[in-house]
Amino acid sequence: MDAAEILSIGEGEALSLFPGPKSSIKKRFRELARAWHPDVNRHPKALQVFAHISRLHDIAIGRSAPTKAAARPTLAKTWKLAAGGEIAVKPQAVHRGPLGDVIVTTETVAYETVTGFEDVSDAEAKAVASFKFASDAMRKANEHFLPSLRRRIDAVGMKINVFRRPADTVLLTDLARHMGGRIPPKHVAWIVSSLENMACYLNWLGVSHGAISPENVLVSPAMHSIILVGGWGYATPFGQRPVALPERTLSLVPRMAVRGETADPKVDLALIRATAQELLGTSGGGGLALMKDVPDALRMWLSLPPREDAFEDYASWEKCLVESFGPRKFVKLEVNPADVYAAK
Repeated sequence: MDAAEILSIGEGEALSLFPGPKSSIKKRFRELARAWHPDVNRHPKALQVFAHISRLHDIAIGRSAPTKAAARPTLAKTWKLAAGGEIAVKPQAVHRGPLGDVIVTTETVAYETVTGFEDVSDAEAKAVASFKFASDAMRKANEHFLPSLRRRIDAVGMKINVFRRPADTVLLTDLARHMGGRIPPKHVAWIVSSLENMACYLNWLGVSHGAISPENVLVSPAMHSIILVGGWGYATPFGQRPVALPERTLSLVPRMAVRGETADPKVDLALIRATAQELLGTSGGGGLALMKDVPDALRMWLSLPPREDAFEDYASWEKCLVESFGPRKFVKLEVNPADVYAAK
């Protein structure tokens, strides 16, 4: 089957691609996963097909149901363990990630990785266990931006990496939804400041994260800080070709889909700009022109390409901040995590 044929299969038709018992579904999934893995398939939509195959596989095997636009998701999740038994969790929010669900609970954020992408899950665990610092002062300045892996779960059909979620934090995508789909520019500004700080640490580390997005960032409204919690399975040393990248990154940084392109600081810097635009309620620089509350300097900074180096980019951002909002000051965001995740 070609890309168009696979992508044309609706979620309600998952069994047409994955017929038969679970053993047959798994065998068929492995065949398709091998055929459409971006490492071996150079089709420009390989990653999109891969993600769609994974979604249809989950539906066919019974781990999830087809999306219904008018229905609210059922916030319940059970993982059947590969070694036997199961784990049931009560999510406060569930989001669809590139390789599985992102599950927010009262104390954790969990990232599922479906069978066929174990290397991404393993790479994530390895990355978050190998952070380094030049000094204790550098550690203290940066470790609160970094994730803490609580446990790994080997479940049937997937692996799950479970990270600590501090009580004062919310997933950035949940904060945006809570605020009506748009965060005011003055608050987007401190989120960008924190992400640019993170980019400087990554620049020093010599690594591109490659998956900065609202689903991979925890934010503390009270402290004006972030934790880049998810997506570390895509992290790539500068100068090397990524083994995999999420579809969002390839759509926002299309040069990375070209064979031979390697990771560099500009990948994350471009993703920070795209994330900021999404938080402001637009997916492109053109939409910023219609937003009267976005200062001209901020609009310009978000629309221009990033600098070659994260430290240079951060310097340009600091200048933009002053030109946009004047001297730096703490602007309180009246949002309580308990309100964001309150049962409706």
